[in-house]
Amino acid sequence: MQKILNNLVKTVASSNTCNEEMLKDYIVKHATSTGTIYKKEYPVALVNEKRKKEIGKQDVRNVDIVALNSDAQNLDYVAKREQDFWKRLVSVDHIEAMISLQSVSENECTDAFIKQSLAKSQKRQWSVETQLRDAMRANKENRELGAKPFIVLLCTDAVTCKQTDHIQLLLKHYFHDNVLTFLSQNKKIKYYIAYNEQMSDIGMRYFYKFQN
Repeated sequence: MQKILNNLVKTVASSNTCNEEMLKDYIVKHATSTGTIYKKEYPVALVNEKRKKEIGKQDVRNVDIVALNSDAQNLDYVAKREQDFWKRLVSVDHIEAMISLQSVSENECTDAFIKQSLAKSQKRQWSVETQLRDAMRANKENRELGAKPFIVLLCTDAVTCKQTDHIQLLLKHYFHDNVLTFLSQNKKIKYYIAYNEQMSDIGMRYFYKFQN
């Protein structure tokens, strides 16, 4: 885990971008670590053909980036129950860690935006938290993946959070002390990395509470 974290920090800082797709490409191309392979849009679940009409157009569930200890070519997917929507990846021994990439726009973590976001949401959720929880929930459904390390790489403009840094507080709510922050080499982008040794250990029962 530490090897992967150090590798990500070094690689991402030199990318000078907060564009998710550009970050994916940059990490896969430039991250170098002995014995570790980085791949983007890694399929961890396929639609169950028996339920495909109900799913719609989305028929693959991906992890943004995975760190692999070997490049497995033959991946097996099985539905736990016949009526399940998804067939999940069976063997995950080759996966070292899952990495979720998220970007926050220039205004999304200002106090004014957050106040509006909470007011508009029926569940009074901040849009950034909703995106984070969706990414975690999608992978926690697979018990095999739940035993794997999970990393969130989140970026925003460095000048955005001049007031309370709710992004860091949000990540600490879910990942406690396992949160790193650093700037891009050009000092224009702020990056956050949050991680847990096992995804299944991330508590999602309670939401982040804003201090009014």
